[in-house]
Amino acid sequence: MVFKTTKDDGIVQPSITKDIKKTLDDIKKDDKHIDKISDPYENKQISKDKTTAFADITYNVSQTSLKDDSRDNIKSHLKDLRDNHNVQTELTGTGMTSTEVGGNSELVGIIVAL
Repeated sequence: MVFKTTKDDGIVQPSITKDIKKTLDDIKKDDKHIDKISDPYENKQISKDKTTAFADITYNVSQTSLKDDSRDNIKSHLKDLRDNHNVQTELTGTGMTSTEVGGNSELVGIIVAL
């Protein structure tokens, strides 16, 4: 996850720090498949200009076992942070997009293999 503010040193302002930490705690609390979420403040995952912070989520299930509910939980909490606390957010990483088995790309792969 990426958190960004437009103000210089904005990501380390006490109110923003509190809001981000609470959001991360709430995300973890609401998803039994999350093993841990890195704290960008403790792990120094903050840009030099202090406008951007990064947090990693570690799941206790494989990416293919990850349900849309987990992604929806994260998106809901991040939406609240964006809408009510003026922090831009982005989801990154392979587990943050739905993986569908089948579909057109798989069909093309099967046809090419034949």
